[in-house]
Amino acid sequence: MDDEPVVRMIAARMLDRLGFFCDPAEEGGQAVAAYRTALERQEPYAAVFLDLTVPMGMNGRETIRELLKLDADAVVIVTSGNPSDPVMENYKAHGFRHALAKPFKLENLQFVLSAVSLL
Repeated sequence: MDDEPVVRMIAARMLDRLGFFCDPAEEGGQAVAAYRTALERQEPYAAVFLDLTVPMGMNGRETIRELLKLDADAVVIVTSGNPSDPVMENYKAHGFRHALAKPFKLENLQFVLSAVSLL
């Protein structure tokens, strides 16, 4: 989930290259609805990437709370262009499994997916 279309497009291409299907969302409400639908179809997402800063709609902090209500075991990774944000520095305390600073490269994405045991 990212409010920037270019970031969503690039991340989707990177995930596709790593063998993952990507279901991009512009803001947290969309991400929560998509996650709920995937659970109902019994096709849960392997992981969710949430941008911290979303000017219009639910941001990453709000969205993770809703996702964890739906699925306490959700693998949620926080992303931000501000690596010194307190959530990025202490992501586990906020329910995230890992953090990924933007801009990121394929290797960074691959590392994070490996760190959460998806690769």
